[in-house]
Amino acid sequence: MSAVKAAVYRPTSPRREAIIAERKRLGHDGRDEVWEGVYVMSPAAFNNHGFLQVQMASLLAPLAKAVGLRAVGPYNLGTPDDFRIPDLGLMRPGPFRTYGTDDTALVVEILSPGDDSYKKFSFYFRHGVDEIVLVDPGSTAIEWYVRSETGFDPAMASRLLDLTVEAVLAQIEW
Repeated sequence: MSAVKAAVYRPTSPRREAIIAERKRLGHDGRDEVWEGVYVMSPAAFNNHGFLQVQMASLLAPLAKAVGLRAVGPYNLGTPDDFRIPDLGLMRPGPFRTYGTDDTALVVEILSPGDDSYKKFSFYFRHGVDEIVLVDPGSTAIEWYVRSETGFDPAMASRLLDLTVEAVLAQIEW
């Protein structure tokens, strides 16, 4: 089954603004993102998505704290007209803001069928993210990527944390 996804494109129109306002009023906009001015509406994920998200947060938070990072749940990474919402992030010290720009060290994306997490890599690179972790409940796999000069390369361990992909897999309940 594919994830349901819709995008409302520019230019701004009364219909677009009414749709967005209604989503906000109903509380359906919690996962919506803006990709270079394109408003992208996403439904809530499957319930195993949240289950894995909590496990990853529990695993990463103490390790993050030990190296001076802080774990945060879904948040806006970018600017008001171009942002993504990672499922989990490890942020560098600094003030909390509505939109983080270059303060994220690591992002975690829990994959859903048909999602666009791989398409976020260049965005995350532009915003100074050092590592990306993809958690795939469909294949019970973890993919770890570390920043290189030109993008992200696959890795078997974090450069930021004392953690390997193998160790994460041993601790995750799918």
